[in-house]
Amino acid sequence: WRKTYRHIPCNTRQQKSGYFSGIQVKIMNAAIQAIFKLHVYILFILINITQTAVTGLCSDISNTPSQEISIWREPTTNMLFLRLDKGCFRRGNPVDRPRFTHEHPVRKVCLDTYFIAAHEVTLKQYRQHNPEHDNGFFNDITLADNRFPVINVSLYEAKEFAKWLTQKHNGAYVFRLPSEAEWEYACREGKQTERYWVKEDNDSCLYANLMDHSPSKKVGQLFLNACMDNHLLVAPVGSYLPNDFGVFDMLGNVWEWCADSYDIYAYKKLPRHNPVNTEASPYQAIRGGSWQSIASETRCSKRKYTVPDAQFEGIGFRLVMTISP
Repeated sequence: WRKTYRHIPCNTRQQKSGYFSGIQVKIMNAAIQAIFKLHVYILFILINITQTAVTGLCSDISNTPSQEISIWREPTTNMLFLRLDKGCFRRGNPVDRPRFTHEHPVRKVCLDTYFIAAHEVTLKQYRQHNPEHDNGFFNDITLADNRFPVINVSLYEAKEFAKWLTQKHNGAYVFRLPSEAEWEYACREGKQTERYWVKEDNDSCLYANLMDHSPSKKVGQLFLNACMDNHLLVAPVGSYLPNDFGVFDMLGNVWEWCADSYDIYAYKKLPRHNPVNTEASPYQAIRGGSWQSIASETRCSKRKYTVPDAQFEGIGFRLVMTISP
């Protein structure tokens, strides 16, 4: 209707039946903005309800995890862990879909039961181990909110945090970084879907913190998703809807360190059962994309790598936990 309205001569706009006056246009614009704000408000209510429901499930669970319980809250950091039962899936990206060479061949992989953190490790949680850590700034914008995922941490620092938390439990529970296979299984929800939302543009702002229009004026990125989530850069963990496993932020927000050293031919070499690449490599695998990623390039099968001592505003981590025999 706007296009039609603009092409009516000025002296006939208000005389033509069926067209809108300038005041009517302003009223309709205000109504559209109000509807959009209401939509965002309802979204955040739904997210809070989801998180409250998950938290409620934890209230009746002891601080002693076992293979029989499905959800557990670690008492030192208050970190939530979800049990993923042993199973198999096909990891990698088929030839008929957009992919890189190192995302194939598609192979069946089987994993033992493990617990995965529902959220990325936050700055607050990490500071229990290293009180001096600072997330820093990006374009003079502070990233130091305690609810944000911890960033600017190297692979070695992430492993030290996992080791510290394991020691808190005297080794009864082993905390570590997920393997690439464990990470992809949790992201895919055990399915073959590339993402856990339907459309790659509009729906991405409900499920993942990617490079949308919110930070465009401040950051000046050229490739933007066609939606707005109102988070300028990094977002507090759990700000978006989880996948069907109940895991938040598997895609977007920050890249996540994995246990595998990077090898372009890893999928051809590694065994089917609990694969993890431990061969010496100058690079380490990271997964998931970040707030600087675009939806069309973000998928559960996408592999990326960097040097182990890298410290960037777009890299953090989450933990997995296994019970010592």
